[in-house]
Parts: sequence; structure tokens; C-alpha cells
Amino acid sequence: MTKDNKPKAPAGKPIDLNLLSICDDEMPAERAKPASKYGPLFSKMKIGQAIKCPAGSTAAKLANSLRTHADRNGIECVIKTMSDYGDGFGRVWLLAKAAPKLKRAA
Repeated sequence: MTKDNKPKAPAGKPIDLNLLSICDDEMPAERAKPASKYGPLFSKMKIGQAIKCPAGSTAAKLANSLRTHADRNGIECVIKTMSDYGDGFGRVWLLAKAAPKLKRAA
């Protein structure tokens, strides 16, 4: 029992010692980056195209995933979203980065 007189949660399954082994693997230089389940779809996109998705928070989730995909693959772009385009679906756009504005001469 804990301080609050509540029983402790049961411990997880015990570790099977037969499944453990010692190895000489090197520590990786950076954290593992598993591939996104949307990777094949994002790879087909071109600048200026959009993904049509169900309205709601789906567009925001896709946008975050697309930003990560763009960063990992070195794609210079801007990601824009609209949760409801007016047709009951949201959109996520892959757009070109705008060129920096030039200052006007005085």
C-alpha cells in the first residue's frame, strides 16, 4: 500500500534473462529518426501542391509531420494549413519560401 492507502499498481512482466545478451554495438551519433507513415505521400508532393484531408485537427497534425519531413530531407519550403477549406475538407500546402524583401533606397 502507498501513503494514500491505495494498492500499488502491479509490476510489469518480469524480464526473461534468456532474451538478454551482451554486444559491442557502438553508440549512435544521433537519435534514431523513424520514417513517417506519411513519407511516401509527402515524397510525391511538389511545391505549390496541397493535401486534402478531413476537416478538423487533421490538417494541423499533417502539417507538423510535413514540416518534419521537409526538415529531414532539406526541402526549403513553407507549410500552410486551413482546417476547413469550405468544402468539408482541410488543406495542407507545401509552398516555396518567399524571397527576402529588398530594402528601398532612400
